[in-house]
Amino acid sequence: MIERKTYLFPDEMQPEGSMTMFMRKEVEYLITPFAESQLHLSDALIPPDRDDETLLATLRQLDARIDEGDDYGDWEADFFTMQERCCQRYHHWLLAKGVPETLSQQFSFCLEPYLTFLYQYDAGNVQEVLPDAIEEFFMDWLMRKVMVKPPEYTQWPPALRLFYRFLSEKGYLDDPEPIIAGLQAIEPAFIAMVKQRS
Repeated sequence: MIERKTYLFPDEMQPEGSMTMFMRKEVEYLITPFAESQLHLSDALIPPDRDDETLLATLRQLDARIDEGDDYGDWEADFFTMQERCCQRYHHWLLAKGVPETLSQQFSFCLEPYLTFLYQYDAGNVQEVLPDAIEEFFMDWLMRKVMVKPPEYTQWPPALRLFYRFLSEKGYLDDPEPIIAGLQAIEPAFIAMVKQRS
């Protein structure tokens, strides 16, 4: 037990005069970019149904309130309604596109923190997200605010790229390609950072 304690809590890692001890990591993770080949997405377009139209109306109403300069407290409840609907409709779309249930659930989970970051941290909205905001989300905010196993972070870039395809297919975005390109551009640096920190 004493040898094990010495191994897990090496003296060179311990800060002087602190009540907290640092423990050696014993788990190593293989961090690789998400293999999108496992998705097998259908090319068939899925036009918006009544539930999608409700989501789009909620999104547009929220955008209008923010553009008018309404305080966050005035539209907070609308944001949570939109966030919940958005995650549900995105999950439904992924399943309809042929994405397996497990991945559909994980990808729709990825969406919730992203929407929180955009709307609650004043980083824009889904339609007008700046490259700087995407960089801040991936290179700083996500790993500080969301705790998952290191390999699971690699799901965020493809999940958000598909989310923008979803918004385009449903008629909310005319051209998702600039945002998708921004998500592709940040992915290598993000994966490298996840590897470094795990």
